[in-house]
Amino acid sequence: MMELVGSPLWWTFGAVQIGGLVAAWLTRLSQGQSCQSCCQWAFLVALSMVAITTMASVIADNGSWVVPAGTLSIMILAATCDFRQHQPASQH
Repeated sequence: MMELVGSPLWWTFGAVQIGGLVAAWLTRLSQGQSCQSCCQWAFLVALSMVAITTMASVIADNGSWVVPAGTLSIMILAATCDFRQHQPASQH
């Protein structure tokens, strides 16, 4: 991984990770908004790119797979967890 630092591949690698996290955040912020569908598509594209980056990092076998795997798991959690505050069910 150290030989990649400073190379265009390293910067692309980092941009994909940051883009994935930003897409997850924007998708959560856009819930109920008119741009929700567009943000969901952007999230799916970013999720695919992070997944490809993770697989390529595993294949490269240089120990750099941890970062994209962490980003991928955070994105999956952001997509599946419901972070909204729920009102308790009223008893009738």
